[in-house]
Amino acid sequence: MPKSRPSMSTVVKLLIGEMEVDDEEISEPGMLSDLLSLRSNKNTSSDSLSAGSGKQVESPSSMNTTMTHGTMTFTSINDRKS
Repeated sequence: MPKSRPSMSTVVKLLIGEMEVDDEEISEPGMLSDLLSLRSNKNTSSDSLSAGSGKQVESPSSMNTTMTHGTMTFTSINDRKS
């Protein structure tokens, strides 16, 4: 994924007017679904994406350990009810 954020010094120059903004280089905002699809492509196991699931892991000392994780849901402003 290419670097899309300018350096802080460039941002300051843009804000104070020392540098012109090139409108043609501005891309559309990224969507959360795009980021999640990239993440899901990296994960090969389905249990890492399911909510509240536990995964049994064998440790070298033959002890069973259950690993759990939390989830988070985002709702865009357009999808919220008034």
